[in-house]
Amino acid sequence: MGISVYSGVRVSGGTVTVHTGPCWLLALLVSHDQSAAQTVMVYDNTAGSGEVALRLTVRPTTNNPYYVEFVHPISLDVGLTVVAPTGVDVHVWAKGR
Repeated sequence: MGISVYSGVRVSGGTVTVHTGPCWLLALLVSHDQSAAQTVMVYDNTAGSGEVALRLTVRPTTNNPYYVEFVHPISLDVGLTVVAPTGVDVHVWAKGR
């Protein structure tokens, strides 16, 4: 079985399944120009529901873009799905296992 790396998969104002099956979430880059804080959801699932792996709230402008790299990658068993609110861009780095 090969290992795949997804570099810079972009989620923009919607729901995207980045990976199906076991994987590691390595990093996220979140940016938006909204006037209020925005919350990005990451699910250990192949749908935008179920077990929440990560909930990341990013405040407006002061921390834009917001980059998070995990020293210990987040292990996901079912898949990796990211839900971004309208007007929010998320770049996702993950590795299949």
